[in-house]
Amino acid sequence: GINAEYMGIILRDKMFKGVIEDIGGKAQIKTSSIKTLRKKIEDSYPNLYGHLDTIWPLKKETIVTQAKVKLATGAHCFYFVNEELLFVEPKNGPIIPHLKLLHKYPFIMPFMQCDKGAIKHVIGGSDVMCPGLISPGGLIDDTVKKGQVVAIMAEGHTHAMGIGVAALDASEIKSIKKGIAIELIHHLDDALWNFLFTPGAIPPVVEKDEEQSIQQSRNHPSLKLSLIQI
Repeated sequence: GINAEYMGIILRDKMFKGVIEDIGGKAQIKTSSIKTLRKKIEDSYPNLYGHLDTIWPLKKETIVTQAKVKLATGAHCFYFVNEELLFVEPKNGPIIPHLKLLHKYPFIMPFMQCDKGAIKHVIGGSDVMCPGLISPGGLIDDTVKKGQVVAIMAEGHTHAMGIGVAALDASEIKSIKKGIAIELIHHLDDALWNFLFTPGAIPPVVEKDEEQSIQQSRNHPSLKLSLIQI
């Protein structure tokens, strides 16, 4: 079980867009609960299997906090390892990695790429629309199914600018060609991106040749981890 008192978080506007206020305490999770949570993460992101021991060592203290969202019902759960925010579980939503964790482990999930025209809209908090993916600058992973968590890439950049949930199958995005393709959950410079995160604390495990292969396959130049330069 969880020993609560929780840290209260107020998030203004949509999901993690706006300001987060730390207004409470923290709760330590018991080892048995940590194992259950880790299994849930590995089941959600099979590509993390074998790497989670590096990211989330079982012997290290793990702290969970619960967040209340203004203008929405329920709460988000924030999962920390040694004070580092690694995963977030929105109310009635999928557990997701912090975007900075995704930057260190880019193989966690499939990705979709938006064209340059969509970048400012996504960073502004908008969902990804079908035209931004089917244009010449977009890329669609044909294996993606509705409801699957995906990384949102930006044309001309290496690292993901957001994380979202596919609103349509990949085939439907191509055939329908309009409407929402990906519902945005978390993006660069939103409140979650800026919340209690110490750069460099998470050890990267991607080998140089693997990282090079990823970059070559996407044909992207380097992206600063702070913000995409539009």
